[in-house]
Amino acid sequence: KPGAQEFIAAVCDAFYAVNQELEGDNSDEVLVALGAKFSKLELADMKTVVQQTQFYKTAAEGKALLNSDEFKTTMDTVKEFCESHDLVKGATIGFGSDAGEVNLKFDSSYLP
Repeated sequence: KPGAQEFIAAVCDAFYAVNQELEGDNSDEVLVALGAKFSKLELADMKTVVQQTQFYKTAAEGKALLNSDEFKTTMDTVKEFCESHDLVKGATIGFGSDAGEVNLKFDSSYLP
């Protein structure tokens, strides 16, 4: 879609910038701000979330994930779970730029 490449690049840039802030000297302040803005979690809980979440800190890491067979298998499992719990119906997932018309497409070519 028009503007998709620019939008995705902006989201990725913001994500990587937040990751850099989390590794800096003011990481506690960043976690408190994120917790207040998005989850109402306090510092201790945000630290737990960050410790238990795998972050992909570079575009190369993100591309490797999106292109891996393990990711495709995981997404099929997620789709099956969502359908079995009536969260979605008839979901289609595609990978790569040639995925065609699908509900959810993972295309690493959009990553910067």
